[in-house]
Amino acid sequence: MTKVGLGTDVIDPELIKKSIKQTYGMESHVDEQVGRVLDCLDELGITDNTVVIFISDHGDQLGEHGLFYKSVYPYDAHMRIPFIVKAPGAPKGKVVEDVVSMLDLVPTVMDLAGVAFPCDLPGEGLAPVVAGDAEPLRKTALVEIDRMGKSFDHHLPMRAIVTNEYKLVYYPKHKETMLFDRKNDPCELKNLAGEPELQPLILELFKQLQSELTRTEMPALLRK
Repeated sequence: MTKVGLGTDVIDPELIKKSIKQTYGMESHVDEQVGRVLDCLDELGITDNTVVIFISDHGDQLGEHGLFYKSVYPYDAHMRIPFIVKAPGAPKGKVVEDVVSMLDLVPTVMDLAGVAFPCDLPGEGLAPVVAGDAEPLRKTALVEIDRMGKSFDHHLPMRAIVTNEYKLVYYPKHKETMLFDRKNDPCELKNLAGEPELQPLILELFKQLQSELTRTEMPALLRK
């Protein structure tokens, strides 16, 4: 992230350890509270007809790449979030490796509730995936972040398209592109955007990014 100027700090290892401990403590607390909710469903006898979904809005960097918290970073540590569904009849412990999106939450809830959702919703109803009968249709996720500042100099938008194999990140203000191989470089340590042999792939991913930006914005435009 040379042009953006992020991720170059050297962080005190002891601070990282302390932050990780605190984060694990908070996660343990959340886990305990979720357990209380599930126990309550059992006590009320409604577990078999209740859907439970656990999701988050973002993660946090914990010293990876010299970064903390969330921001316009291109990395999975704060982009990737839990999307856990407990539904009647759904197989237990099933892990879906394909990429899905937070946009899928609303249509999935409506799908599981047996309610028809508007066709102009940008997400995908994942009830068949939860049931174990299908794979996600799209297998991509659009990521949009706009860090707003007091002036244009502090405004830093970022757009990304995530597939099962790659993540393309673009910072339009600085014209900086990043490409990560999600299969072979899960820690996202090597930016492949400058590799000549990958330029056709990058072009194709940019097309997918533009398509997703258009697809997800069009319903809002049509409603105006």
